[in-house]
Amino acid sequence: MKKTKLRYSLTTDNCAAAAAKGAALMLREQQILDEVEIILPASETVRFRLHGQKLANDTASCYVIKESGDDHDATNGAKVHVSIKVDFFTPRRIVLEGVPCTGQTTKPRLAEPAEEEANNPMPKPMLLEVVREVFAMRCIPTTLTVTVGIPEEGLEIAI
Repeated sequence: MKKTKLRYSLTTDNCAAAAAKGAALMLREQQILDEVEIILPASETVRFRLHGQKLANDTASCYVIKESGDDHDATNGAKVHVSIKVDFFTPRRIVLEGVPCTGQTTKPRLAEPAEEEANNPMPKPMLLEVVREVFAMRCIPTTLTVTVGIPEEGLEIAI
């Protein structure tokens, strides 16, 4: 039997972090990007293709398509969306929000009770890290609102 190398999967959290970095870079540079690289928790650098890029003066958004590799799961093919809005001359902070009905838990599990957004503990630090990395040198006090979700099929995946 011939052994073939399995294609490994990237987590939904990795896809969210990549989309967040893409939206943050587009917002900072005020130009559309096609791809970004992020460093995974295991110190591996991975390149992600961006889709659905939109850019305005104070908002940028895009999504990454989740590929489960040879370890298929319910989120394979999901479009992980991130939108970032900047409000100038406001308290310096990053606000993380979830899209309604996106990945809500239906039973108590992970770190959240039922009916809360289904986020593992890892994505929040990853998302904050990539956004802080992009906006590290901002001099003007700003609030960055980062909205994350899988709007089209999020509820179906959760159930």
